[in-house]
Amino acid sequence: MLYFEKMKKKSLVAVCDILGFKNLIMNNNVEDVANHSIKFLKRSLQHSLTHEDYFAEELSMPELKAQSKIGFAIFSDTILLYTREDTDEDCRILLETCGWLLFENIFNISTRLRIGISYGETFINEDEDIYIGKAIVEAHELEKKQEWAGGALTEKAENRIPDFVKTEFLYRDNIINGRIWNWWLIYYNVPLKNNRTTKLLSIDWTRGIHSYNKFEWSKNHPEPSEEEELQKRDIVIKWRNTKKYHEDVCRDCSKS
Repeated sequence: MLYFEKMKKKSLVAVCDILGFKNLIMNNNVEDVANHSIKFLKRSLQHSLTHEDYFAEELSMPELKAQSKIGFAIFSDTILLYTREDTDEDCRILLETCGWLLFENIFNISTRLRIGISYGETFINEDEDIYIGKAIVEAHELEKKQEWAGGALTEKAENRIPDFVKTEFLYRDNIINGRIWNWWLIYYNVPLKNNRTTKLLSIDWTRGIHSYNKFEWSKNHPEPSEEEELQKRDIVIKWRNTKKYHEDVCRDCSKS
């Protein structure tokens, strides 16, 4: 009992899933996936965690973990992010990291992500790779419910966010278009499976600086073909919901 008591703490946690990872593995050479898609994802993870130049020297995983204020672990197609300390600033950094991760992969079809975020007691021992907690399970469950490439918070995670971020009454010099800029959050009717939506606090990945982008289906054509509509219906739905989010929320592209 004492062993686990020493590890027990409250954390904001994010479960990030690589969408379509099984198809990516089954339909491509594994070496190509590792050398291109996974390498790109690792590079974007490093940039999201350190905010160094994107083309800075690539760090090993132990080096990256030592430099990062946010804890992380990778399991096949899943990235787990978590706060090491239960402070407002650590929570903000985790959300900002999620925002950068989503943004840098949103226009890269092979590594688009879907993220669920929750808050609560966790049992984490980085040295022994032990990651346990209801918050991790709840984040995973919310991640699976969503029908897009994006991220949302559970009620427990929302309650952990400082009131001034949610009410937007304070620090108005950090607000652009009614949003607290450096927290990367916005309320949105998040698309869920079975054609449902619910208003949740979500990650506003559109804050990443980018040129006007129509968010097209592929390099070859802007919309899916009739055949793709039938054969890839699940993927098409996620793409349309992600495209709608971009159109609804992006302050730059919506104006264009």
